[in-house]
Amino acid sequence: MEPEPEPFCVRGVVKDGQVVLSVSLPLPDGATVYVATEPPDQIPGIGLPGPMPDHEIKKLILALARRPDLMDEPNWREMLWGNRERLAS
Repeated sequence: MEPEPEPFCVRGVVKDGQVVLSVSLPLPDGATVYVATEPPDQIPGIGLPGPMPDHEIKKLILALARRPDLMDEPNWREMLWGNRERLAS
């Protein structure tokens, strides 16, 4: 038995009740596929890669700095880095 391919997304349209894909896929017979009516970026775990939202970047920085207590602070950058930001500009 062949290993399952890595998950990916491909666009298609419905024509006469069948999904017509924008590209040909070399999937083996019996491969399991899923059809969703939501855009891939709105499906948890499938989303297309793209820029990380600002709040997620902040959460990551504060986790790496071991300072999650600064999450609700409006001046979290200065509290974390002090004058470094002003000196760099």
